[in-house]
Amino acid sequence: MFIDTLGKSFAVDGIRLSLLTRRVDIEWISGVRDAYQVRRRDQFRIALAELTSTPIRYGQLANRIKFANEG
Repeated sequence: MFIDTLGKSFAVDGIRLSLLTRRVDIEWISGVRDAYQVRRRDQFRIALAELTSTPIRYGQLANRIKFANEG
């Protein structure tokens, strides 16, 4: 599932969720692409927010995923 955040975020171009592998690929505006492992429930929260048009801060979400995987 690809979430296009162009125009919705100043930091993130897009987020790709791979629900089978628990992988999240983040495409930053700077051109960098990062891949992280996340909990499946976090993926479902992101997907549900996108499908129900719930406002979400994609930059904060991406940073939370990034820093959770660094420690």
